[in-house]
Parts: sequence; C-alpha cells; structure tokens
Amino acid sequence: MKHIKPFNEARNNNWVYIKVSDVLDFANNSHLAYLLDEGYTIDVRRQSGGTHNDNDLLDSGSYIRIINLEGMTKSIPKPWNEMKDYIIPFLKRFLNEFGLSNEVKIEMGLKCISTDNWALLKAPIAIKAFTPDDIYDNKVKLGKGDCVAEVYWIKIKRNI
Repeated sequence: MKHIKPFNEARNNNWVYIKVSDVLDFANNSHLAYLLDEGYTIDVRRQSGGTHNDNDLLDSGSYIRIINLEGMTKSIPKPWNEMKDYIIPFLKRFLNEFGLSNEVKIEMGLKCISTDNWALLKAPIAIKAFTPDDIYDNKVKLGKGDCVAEVYWIKIKRNI
C-alpha cells in the first residue's frame, strides 16, 4: 500500500511542498494529452537552469514549462486559439488538485502572426505574464487590436 497516496496528500496550499513527480504525473495524464501527442513536452525546471529530479520538491524558483521543441533548441509556436481548450482546463484542474488558487502566475512567450499593425508583426517574441483568471477569461493578448498571438512556450510559476 506504499504506492497509494491519501487523496489530500498534495493539498498543502503551498508550492514548495509539491513533488516534481506528482506534477509530471498529473500533467502527463491530463487535458494536455493532445498537445503531448503533437510533440509538446512538460518539464519542471530550475530558475537557475536545468531540470529537477523527480523526487525533488518545487522551490520558489521552480517553474513548469510546456513547450514544443524542434531539435531541442527552437520552439515551435502554436496559435493560442488552438491551445486554449487544453490549457484552460488543465490549469483549473492543476490549481485545484494542488490547492494553489492564486499562488501562481503564467508566463508566455508570444508573437503576433496576424494583425494590421506592421510593428507588431516585426516585433520579437514578447514575454507576457498572466493571472489564472486572465487565462480562464481568455485574455491572452499581445498589444491592442486584432493581433492573433502564437505561443512559443508557457511557464507556470510561483507568484512571489
């Protein structure tokens, strides 16, 4: 019975008590299956660089990264409107499962791929931060107007 966890073991309401393996197990068995089938990977990284070991606990500088890499170096973007139906339910369930509510922020690497604003089309990848409510309310925007945003990566971080 050592492999069976009590239903509330992960509900500590604190980012730093969560095991990396629990995050990865949850993410790999969630709404992200479609994105994983398309080549996306989910890992837990250190702010200082590198990935965590499965038995590590998250620390204040840890983040969960969702990315699709080409040749391990270049991120393959996807329009937000093609990802939101997977990311939004995943985020809701993740925050509920681990009792985090407002303890996180979501950073995205975004680039505008369609707009009347020529400057936005030529701009480099922008790093934008969102609250969970911004994500739930589909407020993932880059600039003003009708910019269609492509997502290069998503990071779920502790909001400190």
